[in-house]
Amino acid sequence: MRKQVCTIILCVFMLGGCSGLSVSNHEQTSTTMEAKPQQFFLNPRKTIFDPPKTTNDAVLKVPGQTSPKNRIYINGDEQNVNSDGSFTVILTLTEGPNIITIKEISPNARLQKNKIVEYIPSIPAPELWVNIEDRYSYSNITFEGYTDPGNKVTINGFPILVKEDGSFMTDIIRYQGNHILNIVASNKDGKSTTIQKKISVLYPLKQPTLIVTLPEDPGFLTSDRIVINGFTDPYCLVQVFNDYFNSNGNERLSLISISEVGSNGIFACEVALNPGPNNLIIRTVNPTGAVKEETRKVYCKNNENTSNAVPRGDGFGYNAPATDIMNQKYFREYDKIDEEDN
Repeated sequence: MRKQVCTIILCVFMLGGCSGLSVSNHEQTSTTMEAKPQQFFLNPRKTIFDPPKTTNDAVLKVPGQTSPKNRIYINGDEQNVNSDGSFTVILTLTEGPNIITIKEISPNARLQKNKIVEYIPSIPAPELWVNIEDRYSYSNITFEGYTDPGNKVTINGFPILVKEDGSFMTDIIRYQGNHILNIVASNKDGKSTTIQKKISVLYPLKQPTLIVTLPEDPGFLTSDRIVINGFTDPYCLVQVFNDYFNSNGNERLSLISISEVGSNGIFACEVALNPGPNNLIIRTVNPTGAVKEETRKVYCKNNENTSNAVPRGDGFGYNAPATDIMNQKYFREYDKIDEEDN
């Protein structure tokens, strides 16, 4: 009986020990499996090649990216794929839509797709050429140029006449000093080309020419207005002064006319006179500032047809009676000469 009990206890002990060992080994195995890193199998990278849908350039340089293991064909031509998977394609386009075929051959598959690139040629800027010197010794500057037919041309904002063949020629006036010319050619599409030119105008310092043809010296009139004629150098400034005696017997110098002479140098200035003696000073000033003067003495007889206009600084005059002694003296001289002529 005792032997049977001992045998049973021994069997139970052995079974318990084996069971504990089995559990311990299972736990150790599970712990070891959880510590191993997980492994993923990556697919080849997607090929990236995106040329623009529209362009104004006939030749495009387009970069791309793919897997280093892939082979890339663009329009049937195999491209050189670098070790990092990058590649560059030079596309030569024709005007309008261009079909670009991209073919990718990977170890596992073959893919092909098309992209369309539309080439729209850009409108070029207008052609513009001008013949302008850097220095001039005169104010009237003539220059010529050329642009595309149908274009418009301006110089410092002023329009210039362009011939049918695109050529143009114009005169500009620039006084002594430094000047900047902005010549702009523009086409109907809004494109423009600008040439900026700096020029220097340096005149030789000389006295201008001045010849006064009318009035004669001395001159006798019954009208209170007179036209002064003559000519001087082109683009001079002509001024007329009146050195006269007013109704109080005081001498007075007044600017009664100012005008700019054109390219022919001819001038004609209508001025108002004071009843009695008028000492007219005709002065011309050229762009360098040089001055030349001539004088004319004109007697204006006061009668009922005259307005008795005494010139003022503004050149319009005001009404005043000619009663001063100086005027009466000159009137007597005028009447005496008039009687001798009759």
